[in-house]
Amino acid sequence: MKYLFLLLPFILSACTPSTSDLDSGAGGQQGFSKHYSAKLNNAIKLLKNRGWWKYVNYYLNGVIERTGNGYVNVGTGIMYADSRTTATQSTSWVASLFVHEARHVEQSHTGVTVPQETDAINKQLEACRTLGCSKFEVNWLNSLIGVHGA
Repeated sequence: MKYLFLLLPFILSACTPSTSDLDSGAGGQQGFSKHYSAKLNNAIKLLKNRGWWKYVNYYLNGVIERTGNGYVNVGTGIMYADSRTTATQSTSWVASLFVHEARHVEQSHTGVTVPQETDAINKQLEACRTLGCSKFEVNWLNSLIGVHGA
């Protein structure tokens, strides 16, 4: 089952579960802020239109909105997305974050032994080429390689 979740400070609200895509229960996303839900839906549409959705949907099982750094629980495939990043960054960037976090889940399934953050950044850079990320976003990602365990 795929889920969409909303995490506000101290309040977790699960939305209508779907049996296929993260966005298939679009009418049941009452827990998400309107802007957050629209940004996620646009990112998912972009992933679908640019050929990345099958990859992302295979590894990720849902999204929880939170305030703070984003990450993925590799055991559950649940992505914790920073609501501030989602609100302020481009749709292309948000879509590339899905690819980045999906790569971490893939790493856990396949036993990747290379530096995992660098590997996930490289997958995100690959996605950025087709998702339309800006030159600034690509340059910023490249600057992270070799920093903080990447």
